[in-house]
Amino acid sequence: MAEALSSMEEFCRYVRVEAEPSEENPDGIAPFDPYPWQIERIPHLDNWESEAWLKARQNGASTAAQIRSLYVAEHMPNQTVGVYSMDQDAAWEFLYDVRRMWEYLPPWLRIPLVVDNKGELEFANGSRIVTFASTPNAGSGRTFDLVIADEAAKAPYAREAYQAYRPALGNGQLIMMATMKDVTGHFFKEVWEGCKTGRYPYTPVFIGAMEVPDRQITYTDKDGVIRNPWWEKVCREIPDEEARAIIETTQSNDEE
Repeated sequence: MAEALSSMEEFCRYVRVEAEPSEENPDGIAPFDPYPWQIERIPHLDNWESEAWLKARQNGASTAAQIRSLYVAEHMPNQTVGVYSMDQDAAWEFLYDVRRMWEYLPPWLRIPLVVDNKGELEFANGSRIVTFASTPNAGSGRTFDLVIADEAAKAPYAREAYQAYRPALGNGQLIMMATMKDVTGHFFKEVWEGCKTGRYPYTPVFIGAMEVPDRQITYTDKDGVIRNPWWEKVCREIPDEEARAIIETTQSNDEE
């Protein structure tokens, strides 16, 4: 029988994730080395706080959500985790990464799977991780303990899905994520701004590109300049001097 760990933080010490393949690491799997923002959020996730993440690309947000999904399913019997993605392929990709994390856990920590397919993992302890593509009735009639709304700003039926899973979530946890360039005029924008006014009872978390140490990046479109005034405004308002500096520098370059 798998051993239980005391916290998600402890669980993270045994997680292995996708990495760049090399001669020394041909499988492309390496120990999870959390970024500072992930270290900061893990205790909040462990406390079952619900959050809305407005994020830059490729900064480990999906990885953090995948680890949370696996931890809940592995260590808490009879839990149901719902993963909502913009389409079926994205949902399957999310679960594939979770399945890989499970595969590389130490044997003494890994709970056997009784259902193992592209759209669902069910564990011997009765917990399940189930994926849903964005449709008007996705997940209707189910109950959840944790919902991951991945790339919520790209999901064509994000509002309808929220209306379906929110009542079924009860006192469970919601992690809703969206990439900055995708949010203008979308349901996620309403949620993000509503978090600040109290309309939506979630903690708004901004995860900028500079949350990844030693990263050099600017937020640009195909013409090489920023053209999304709403998320520029968001970046200016957050208490993050580095993110504001990125926006100001890019705007200055554009004016030149």
